[in-house]
Amino acid sequence: MSSDGSKKMRKDTAGDSLNWRYQDKNYNELFKKWRMQSKDSMGFYYAGNPNELTYRDGYGFVKNYPEAVESKALRNVSGLIGITMLLVSILDIMSYYVIPPLLARFGVNIYYDFFANQYFGSDWAIIALKSTVGVLRRLLPLLYCYKRLNMPFKVMMPVKVTNKPLFKSAVPMMLAVVGICTIMSFFSSELLGLIHIEQEEWVWLPKSGAALAVFLVIEIVIIPLISEFYTRGAVMQLMRQFGDGAAILFTAALSAITTYNIHYFGYVFVCAVVIGYFTVRTGSVITGALMRSTSRFVTYGICIANAYLDESISSVITAAILFLSIMIGLVSSVAFMIKHSDSFGMKFQERYLAFSERCMIAGTSVPVIVSLTVIFIMTVLRINIRI
Repeated sequence: MSSDGSKKMRKDTAGDSLNWRYQDKNYNELFKKWRMQSKDSMGFYYAGNPNELTYRDGYGFVKNYPEAVESKALRNVSGLIGITMLLVSILDIMSYYVIPPLLARFGVNIYYDFFANQYFGSDWAIIALKSTVGVLRRLLPLLYCYKRLNMPFKVMMPVKVTNKPLFKSAVPMMLAVVGICTIMSFFSSELLGLIHIEQEEWVWLPKSGAALAVFLVIEIVIIPLISEFYTRGAVMQLMRQFGDGAAILFTAALSAITTYNIHYFGYVFVCAVVIGYFTVRTGSVITGALMRSTSRFVTYGICIANAYLDESISSVITAAILFLSIMIGLVSSVAFMIKHSDSFGMKFQERYLAFSERCMIAGTSVPVIVSLTVIFIMTVLRINIRI
């Protein structure tokens, strides 16, 4: 790269004139100030200092260069996120294999079937356990990130909408994505069935009406909000200093693998990519929360129809829900592109490290390796093989 090109890239990176143009001025100023903190912080802000030396494999000590600064920040960030992933996995392990047997010893009517990967027992006991763990597995990592990073709250949780037309179209467009992904997940499950891997029940539903109402409020309203504060809030906003595209893909992968369900990896990943895109483009995590709630609303609607109605009726209702969801989303997308043809695209600012290099650095972090190993083991344990 020429010296003029390096200076230009260095200026763009320092000024952040392109990376966060979808956020308001206050967000950009606070984020820049946070990233300019001490060298031990997890913020990436490169301003060349010819007096500093960095050890580079194969070269020895060389003058500090931007790739080294970005690598160091990314390695620290990856370690932090790896710890939060491990925390999520530990809570999930406890909710499946530790807490139910302990509660049963104290007379609580609850049981987790290891082979069926389902809870059995009292509706209210299961709701209490699932809801508590569901909130804690998002809230505790969020609080850990907030405490560890000392990042301004307005940066970690941006709520101001900067693109109102796209914000209004987010929920209808999410309906189309959910409908299409649901159909595709059906075909992927059929393919897995060819190698004798059975599809497990993705959601558990209470039997009583009152318990079902409470459960749906928690699952469709409360948990998506906390979840988005963690994923598209703390994690994605932290990762955006390494590029918006990388941040969107990383958080989508994180959402997918922590389902421990190979049948729905693709479904969750695609939905999370779309949610991440709309969160960045509208500048607000509220967009992500609404889209996540929309996804769960459709999913639970289909599951309720299949659980409580005859198969002949539920299949018709499922087809109708998917058809209406896709059509509403497509009509909204066409209307949006007609009115705002120049507001749908998104440009990504290049960083100093290549995408493959960023993946290698993040993937070789010890906390990430440990957490991925635990997630892999849990995923394998939840695979139902038909003999």
